[in-house]
Amino acid sequence: MNSSATIDPGLRLGKIVVKLAEVLFAGFAFLFFFFAYLSTTGFFREWNIRIEPEISDLLPVLSPDQILTVFCVIAGVKFLIFLGIMVLIDRDL
Repeated sequence: MNSSATIDPGLRLGKIVVKLAEVLFAGFAFLFFFFAYLSTTGFFREWNIRIEPEISDLLPVLSPDQILTVFCVIAGVKFLIFLGIMVLIDRDL
């Protein structure tokens, strides 16, 4: 018997949702790491970026573009972790 003909529709929908989440998380991770790269090259230096005093008090020695780099790297790592979780879920499906 062909096993592809007996696949549960809910399982197929779950695989599609997990694959879409993988693509979305990989795209966001790439985007945030690209923004971090642009920030380190000084792309945002001419922009008038104001950091709230509460955030600048946490990191007083960093300039606004360095704070932007740290934020983008942390967000990129977060999306890479989410991507890893989705890959593990995809393996179990």
